[in-house]
This record gives sequence, structure tokens and C-alpha cells, in this order.
Amino acid sequence: MSQLIVHEASPATKQAWKPALLIALLAGQFIAFGLVLGVQGVILAEVMLALALTEGIFGTVQLALPVVGFLVLMFNSQLYLRLGNKWQSILSLLLLVSAMLVLATIANLWGLILGLILSGAGFAMLDAATNSASMDFEQASGRHILNVMHGLSSGGVMLGAFITGFALESGWSYQAVAIASVAICCFPIILATFPARYPTASQAQTESAD
Repeated sequence: MSQLIVHEASPATKQAWKPALLIALLAGQFIAFGLVLGVQGVILAEVMLALALTEGIFGTVQLALPVVGFLVLMFNSQLYLRLGNKWQSILSLLLLVSAMLVLATIANLWGLILGLILSGAGFAMLDAATNSASMDFEQASGRHILNVMHGLSSGGVMLGAFITGFALESGWSYQAVAIASVAICCFPIILATFPARYPTASQAQTESAD
């Protein structure tokens, strides 16, 4: 009897989220991650020149990004329990938007450090949330997508760097590129994530077992 109840409940559970829509959303999140990272990697060189920083100071302050990212990932389990993959993705994208806007408007070294801190938190949280959601998707659907998603992210980094270099050569300021990047890459994904339905870890394990 218990087996019958489980199998009768499964179709309703599967209908609660749509695999095709979710895989498209996750692909968009991975691509946005790569694009923003690629854009930022190029404009940081322009920021260094604008602030007249030496290579030593510039290299030292960049430690803020990986250090913050490391700390976020160390305690990401608490973020996951409080927010879940969906809201963590939204928050991380908002952090990246804030980081790029700060980098576009900074006038001193402390502004650069703040932008790097926001970037470190945003990239780390988005990386954790997208990978976690992709693993839940794989368990719930039986389809393997992580390799493709990581490929899209890597492609996004190269594309973001290429487009940024081309835009700067065409006369765009790095401030305009930074603002355009989040307007194009982040806001549409944030809006698409709000109504999205994710499989929970428990649903993924149950459907995989079924």
C-alpha cells in the first residue's frame, strides 16, 4: 500500500516544476556568471589605470575577491538552509549588480575594495547555488547537465572578455560597459528566477529512488 501511495504522489510532484524551463534558467545563470566574470576581468585593468594604482597595490587588493569567496563557500550550508537555491541565486545576482555598479562609480581605493568584496560574495553564492540546483535537477530528472553548464560558463567568460575589449576599442567607457553588462546579463535572469520552481533535495532523492 505504501508503495502505491508513493507512486501516486510522484506525478503531482513532477508537475510542480518544469524540467525544460528550469534547465533553460540554469543555463542562463551559468552564462551570466561567466559573462560578468569576463567583463570584470577586463575592466579591472581600466580601473587600475583610472585610480593610478601601482601593480603591487592593485594585486594585493584583488585578494579581497577570492578571500571573501572562500569564506562564503565555507559557510554556504547555512545560506542554503536559510535561502534555498532559488533565493540564493537571486541574492547573488543582486550582489553582482551592486559590485559592477560600484566598480563603475568608484573614485578611490576603498571603492575598489568594496566592489571586489561584493564580487567575491556574489560569484561564490551564485556558483554554489547553480551547482546545487543542477545536481538536484540531475537527481530528479536522471539527466546529466553539469558538464554542459560548466562549458557554458567558461564560454561566457571568453565571450564577456571579448565583447568588453571590443567595446572599449570602439570608444565605450569601462563604466558604460560595466552598467550595460549587468543590465543585459543579470536583470533578465533575476526576473526569470522569481517565478521559477526548483525541485527540492528531498524531491530529487524521492523521484530518483522511484
